Amino acid sequence: AAGTDLAWQSGAAGVVVSAGQPRPAGAQPAVGGALAAWLEQRADGTQQVVVTNRVDGARLREVPVGPSAGDLAISDTQLAFTEGEAIVVVRLADGAARVAASARAPVALGRPALDGDRLVFHQAGPSSSAIVELDLASGTRTVLRRATRRQLTNPTLRGDRLLYVETNQYQQALVLAARGEARGRTLLRIAPAIDADKGYTTPHGPHRPGIPRPRRLPKEGPAGTITTLTTTALADDAAYVTRLRRSRGGALRTALLRVGL
Repeated sequence: AAGTDLAWQSGAAGVVVSAGQPRPAGAQPAVGGALAAWLEQRADGTQQVVVTNRVDGARLREVPVGPSAGDLAISDTQLAFTEGEAIVVVRLADGAARVAASARAPVALGRPALDGDRLVFHQAGPSSSAIVELDLASGTRTVLRRATRRQLTNPTLRGDRLLYVETNQYQQALVLAARGEARGRTLLRIAPAIDADKGYTTPHGPHRPGIPRPRRLPKEGPAGTITTLTTTALADDAAYVTRLRRSRGGALRTALLRVGL
């Protein structure tokens, strides 16, 4: 999101909405600052990122990328995308490209988000997760959030506001916080994607009375579906999160949820 403008993927192509007017775009579109960007296939079969003016759609530059490039983010000064296990950034002033972050299994990096020269992404491993900010101008790396009993994913940074998804065994939550705050404000909560177990091993029976267990929210969607909150975006007046709902047969339905601020 940028101002009140949005971009999203619909099928194989994308849509950019500027001043309330939708405009077709290529795959995996993104908006930020005065710009929009998306993936496009070239005549020779290779990929490129097209950078445009987000208001009138005028093409400004084309950046060749590898076949695995995806998850675009754009600002007035930087372009970022994932490529394999790395996040690559391109400085728009001179086209200089570099790997900003990388990881090896079992640690994985999430999709990037940009606010000017600040890059944010999540880093998730088997025992912890973190939201990381990298100042691309100074090289300063800051861990904004870290957790061992919760998953912190899909951050978006806008000024001093940080939006992300927080997941534990009881809920999935869309959280908005000031960048330096220890805890944020929950904007939306749904049940976790995983099913609950009994909470005890069968030979030992249930917990004795009096031991409290937090209440899980009711499951989202029809029986047999799995619902997950994923990517986020932050506009002037609203927070957005993508909801994925997969049926037992494998069909996937995507919705973009808006929460007014």
